[in-house]
Amino acid sequence: KEEGRRQIRWGILGCAGIAKKFIATIKREGEGEAVVVAVGSRDSSKAASFAKEHSIPKSYGSYDAVLLDSDVDAVYIPLPCSLHAEWTIKSASHHKHVLCEKPFCENINQAREAIEACHKNNVQLMDGVMWVHHKRVLEVEQQMPKIGQILRINSHFTFHLNQDRENNIRMKKQCEPLGCLGDLGWYCIRGILFGFGQELPFRVYGHAVYDKPSSSSNDNHVPTSFSGMLFYKDGRVASFDCSFNMEKRSYLEFHGKEASLLIDDFCKANKDEHAEFKIIPPFPAPVEIIRLKETCDQEVNMVRCFHNIIRSGIIDHKWTKEVLNAQLVTEALVKSAEIDA
Repeated sequence: KEEGRRQIRWGILGCAGIAKKFIATIKREGEGEAVVVAVGSRDSSKAASFAKEHSIPKSYGSYDAVLLDSDVDAVYIPLPCSLHAEWTIKSASHHKHVLCEKPFCENINQAREAIEACHKNNVQLMDGVMWVHHKRVLEVEQQMPKIGQILRINSHFTFHLNQDRENNIRMKKQCEPLGCLGDLGWYCIRGILFGFGQELPFRVYGHAVYDKPSSSSNDNHVPTSFSGMLFYKDGRVASFDCSFNMEKRSYLEFHGKEASLLIDDFCKANKDEHAEFKIIPPFPAPVEIIRLKETCDQEVNMVRCFHNIIRSGIIDHKWTKEVLNAQLVTEALVKSAEIDA
């Protein structure tokens, strides 16, 4: 820790498994940079047990109590998506900076209200998408001119959700109504928007697949596979698919007039110390593999970015814009899938 450097103090709303990963990330950033000082749960005994396990000095039997704690600078929200808007708004009203898990909200109205609350109270908002903080993203941006104007973007993020599928929170509409679109497709949409410079499409098409008995409706189910297309002016197009029913895939492809750029592990580099991507020129020219020389911990980079914004005292609206754009596209895809048009 640099002399005089402000230590950021965190509160966590809930005791979800992913919160344990967040605590580990805070510790990896380095001693004195940040610390988790409080955790809250609707079950006070659960909060106390979680606090003891992770050496957190304070535990509370409610989320509100965390927000009332004057020692908390920022809150991490690993709650179900159905609670994100409510607790982002409440956190902002207590002047706490917010790092919220993705997908941000259930719908665009919630997202706008939550973002407005953060703006009004001058607090930073960021979603928990980590791949955008990897050093590889900067290198990709530098190499993009090699492929020329991007005409098409493809993205895929899938894995088999097998373990206790019936009881998994991802399958519960009251908690995660967007299903695989919110859990996995959010990453794909962020990748497409990154490639097209945060430009929004003028039209989208979405198709959802559900796990359900043939005689039931989709009212109590979430999409377990989703395919989407995004249409842009000048004939540019993007497509993606996400699913809980396929082998692990995590691809992001940019196809330009001159060449293509491929990242085949875009959500998390298979080997952080050798993160790479490929430039694929027209045949028969050889494929160029660009490999980072330095190690990179994208989780640490994310929290470090967040901490530096808080220390600067200047809110970075880039992150709220990216969240809002992703929510806009997600909502349009949901509506398209509902009417099949």
